[in-house]
Amino acid sequence: MQSLLTTLSNNSSMFGMRFSPSKCKMLLKDWVTSTPELVIGSEVVECVDRFTYLGSLISPCGLVCDEISARIQKARLAFANLRHLWRRRDIRLSTKGRVYCAAVSSCQKNWPVNNSRTPSDNTTKHQDDENSDENVIRSHSPVNNTLVNSH
Repeated sequence: MQSLLTTLSNNSSMFGMRFSPSKCKMLLKDWVTSTPELVIGSEVVECVDRFTYLGSLISPCGLVCDEISARIQKARLAFANLRHLWRRRDIRLSTKGRVYCAAVSSCQKNWPVNNSRTPSDNTTKHQDDENSDENVIRSHSPVNNTLVNSH
């Protein structure tokens, strides 16, 4: 593995790129023997239990419970940071709904790295998610009594 990393590092420098060892991490899956020591230049690559890549939590076991917990925590934090907005009476509900979609709902729309969908499928799914958010907000809008009584 070290020889591959050294070759990759040397060949990438021919194209004007270089590896930053402080930004490189090593995640071992089903590794029984002692932890290998990978070196880029003169620095050792850090071995971690899990890390975040493109907004998704990567763990060696592949379980999604940590990923789900992280997304819930992000949404909870975004919602809590907007507490002052929810309490204001002079701001319309539709405006609050748009802020919710932009701030809180966007925390939950990161695509997992192990997603096997094609980009066109992701676009369709993302549009479906946006429509469902709009439906949730519309369902909390005031409804005319005659409309309710007619059903």
